[in-house]
Amino acid sequence: MESLEVIMSCVREAAGTGSVEPVFRPGALTHARRLAAHLETRPDHGPARYLLGWFHWYQAQGLPEGQDEQDLDLARDFLLHHFVVDGSGELPEPLAATVALMAVPSALAHHRRTLLAPDGLSVDVAVRLWTRIVEAQEPDDSLRALCLMSLSTMLQIRGRLGGGIADVDEAVRLSREAVTLSPGPHAAAALSTLATALRDRYGFARAIGDLDEAVATGRRAIEAARPDEEDLPGYLSNLCTMLIIRHGHTPDVADLDDAIRLGRRAVALTRDDNPDLAARLSNLSLALQNRFAGTAGSAGLDEAVEAGRRSVAATPESHREWATRLSVLGTALRHRCEADGALADGDEAVRVSARALRATAENDAARATNHQNLGLALLARYQRSGDLDDAFRAADSFAAAVAVPTAPPLHRIRFAGSAAGLLALIDPSRAADILEQAVRLLPEVAPRRLVRADQQDALVAVAGLAGDAAALALDATPDQPDRCAQRALSLLESGRTILIGQLLDGRDSLHGLPPDLAARFTALREALEGSRGTDPLTALLPGGPGTNDDRADLARDMAATLAEIRAQDGFASFGLPPRLDELLPEAAHGPVVTLNVAERRSDALLLTTDGVAALPLPGLDRATLTARIEAFHAALKGTTDPDQDRPAAQAVLTGTLEWLWETVAEPVLDALGYRGAPQDGSTPPRMWWAPGGLLSLLPLHAAGRYDERGRVLRGQSVMDRVVSSYTPTIRALRHARERRIAPAGRQSSLIVAMPATPGLPGLAHVPAEVATLTSALPDPLVLTRSAGTLPTRDRVLKELPRHAIAHFACHGAHDPADPSRSRLLLHDHEQFPLTVAALAPIDLRQARLAYLSACETALNTTTGLLDEAIHLASAFQAAGYSHVVGTLWAIDDETSAEMAGDFYAGMRAPGSEGLDFTAAAQALHGAVRTQRDRFPRMPSLWAAHLHVGP
Repeated sequence: MESLEVIMSCVREAAGTGSVEPVFRPGALTHARRLAAHLETRPDHGPARYLLGWFHWYQAQGLPEGQDEQDLDLARDFLLHHFVVDGSGELPEPLAATVALMAVPSALAHHRRTLLAPDGLSVDVAVRLWTRIVEAQEPDDSLRALCLMSLSTMLQIRGRLGGGIADVDEAVRLSREAVTLSPGPHAAAALSTLATALRDRYGFARAIGDLDEAVATGRRAIEAARPDEEDLPGYLSNLCTMLIIRHGHTPDVADLDDAIRLGRRAVALTRDDNPDLAARLSNLSLALQNRFAGTAGSAGLDEAVEAGRRSVAATPESHREWATRLSVLGTALRHRCEADGALADGDEAVRVSARALRATAENDAARATNHQNLGLALLARYQRSGDLDDAFRAADSFAAAVAVPTAPPLHRIRFAGSAAGLLALIDPSRAADILEQAVRLLPEVAPRRLVRADQQDALVAVAGLAGDAAALALDATPDQPDRCAQRALSLLESGRTILIGQLLDGRDSLHGLPPDLAARFTALREALEGSRGTDPLTALLPGGPGTNDDRADLARDMAATLAEIRAQDGFASFGLPPRLDELLPEAAHGPVVTLNVAERRSDALLLTTDGVAALPLPGLDRATLTARIEAFHAALKGTTDPDQDRPAAQAVLTGTLEWLWETVAEPVLDALGYRGAPQDGSTPPRMWWAPGGLLSLLPLHAAGRYDERGRVLRGQSVMDRVVSSYTPTIRALRHARERRIAPAGRQSSLIVAMPATPGLPGLAHVPAEVATLTSALPDPLVLTRSAGTLPTRDRVLKELPRHAIAHFACHGAHDPADPSRSRLLLHDHEQFPLTVAALAPIDLRQARLAYLSACETALNTTTGLLDEAIHLASAFQAAGYSHVVGTLWAIDDETSAEMAGDFYAGMRAPGSEGLDFTAAAQALHGAVRTQRDRFPRMPSLWAAHLHVGP
């Protein structure tokens, strides 16, 4: 069309030259009018409107003030259509804010339509339009808060439809800005929008801080709302959902009671013809279900079913929440079926849940939950009817839920557990495949963006998964034992010590990277690791504790930086866990035995130079092991209690060590070919234990058979046959070996001595231990009160990088509630404890040996975190110490001082003033054997000490 070409030429020339002369050429305005007339019949011609908008803008610039108004109005009108429909291309800067303001009514109209029936396309259009408006607005625009809230709402919806956590992070950021711009009567809406964004982010990232803030912000929204505010019922209902979710994290019935109260009030305040009534009824039903599930004859469950029915009846099938409302009704019917046994409820629950699944979009994250709900309904009916077809269909539904990539990782893992539980007996191979998918998701459950406490909480929720998966893998293909064993070992390596693995991932060598890229990675790593702590020590870490928003930004930056590093030559696997074939060479130094105790079976996976083999341990089961551990640790307390029968307590310990020998240690050593003590009296060969789980609470290295006088039968103990070391995983052992680089210059040592500790009993033999160490260790620096160098936490952390050897002679304490708060008790321990969390951000390049002559430094009794090996010994190793000596329980002061002296004597390098670090394991072995031979009937004195490292 000639007029389009003329206008295009004029606009391009004006833009290129900066002169308005082209738009005033003879005939130009005539062509503009012809093109505008043509658009009356072609309203979809966006590019022409865009060109006409610029044409009239340039015209206005060339006209005297007062004569330009018509052209400015035309420019705004033409550019508005393009802005709303297309959005590409720049706007004249002086018009941008005005055009954005003019676009708000169109955006609101599309927004309302999208809320009724959202799909991926309509939501994307809404997000793009609101984003353009927000970016073009002035900071003080009176409608900016409304636009920010609208964009946040659309991002939340897109996040649920598959956009993921990045959309929800942005929704939180925008909502916070909206809150700051919404004082007075407009505050409630902004606060409620922020609360729902935080609630949704918790659903993805599981940061309890987000959920607590969501609840607090939801309450603020209700407090800020006027009693007659139209949206007050919505705020009440939103808070109801947040309390339901928090109940799942911290089971507090008060939260559910409050949720029911809020839900009922929201429904009561909502007119029957209000389209939001259905949502509020559905939320009330959920609150009632959570409160009264399992309660037979409960009026609460009857009310939940009725609220669910009313919600479905009030929801058009075209509505975006139609499937959700059906799903909620289905779960209410299932709960009533489970409580009362009514098969009719079970049949209806299956029908309704199946209908909900059919109505759920393929890319909707809720599809996974609806698969699960159908599976649970089928399972409930199977448990009452006995129809195996229901059981098979339930397993299929759970498995389908696992495969939904947009669902939160924790949900997918739980779905996998449900599927595997049904399939384990009838199809172990398929069950193993499903649980393997779940194990691979474990790192996503505890991502770097979470603070350490939230990471630990998330891992507690999936405790034992790797062990169950490994047990199933061993049964999956019994005709291929080698493949089964390798698969089982790979699963345990992938599913244990997730948090230590994250630290090791970030400590690969940066040599060869561009300096600015290496520096950026280091800064991000330190910021992420340093802000995970939950105690006062975080004040000394880079950036302090930070907020969830801060961590989200850091995590995104880290992901982008890792991608950039892996694009560099030679760095494709940087920061990634090693493959199993990369771990197999670790057996060249001696076998590594990974132990697994599961409900299904118990095994030792033997890594040798011949490969991986599985050794079944039929005498070992979880119930018996748990009972033995409880008796062992109760007896340990009895060995120091003057009111107890101490010899009897020691006999319990000895009995446990004999049981451990018969059920675990002897079968393993026999299978490895270590059937007796070396005949020539030489040092026994090396081996490594990776016990994991419950077995990490017992001293495998001390297992043995005793005669009637309490003495170990020759050759019938672990210490007679091998020199034992421990490692959380083979991967951790590999990392420790890679860091064994000879330190430059002279070795030096740090001795931290606390003979007197504020608020605790004194350690009378620490001075003698220090005297021995100062003559045994190279170039020692002693931090102790008597020397005028107080061993405070900050001083110790400052000194650690300066010394290859660190020896602590002090009290230690394990925290069973939070193993990351297990600590060494220094002079200022009451204010600033030296905890596991304090060591997390430390990366020491010259560290070689840490000897923790303190109580419980290798102990973690937190049941849900046993596979994580969170204790001081593993923390020191992750910080850079290749060799660590730790203890499994409270140790005797005098015996410990003697063992330390024997240990360092055994490490003395012939003809050298330094220590031979490669002899650390043998030296500890000798020191422990010396005490064992002196006190064979008192294992509490000598069996606690263990070596971690290569």
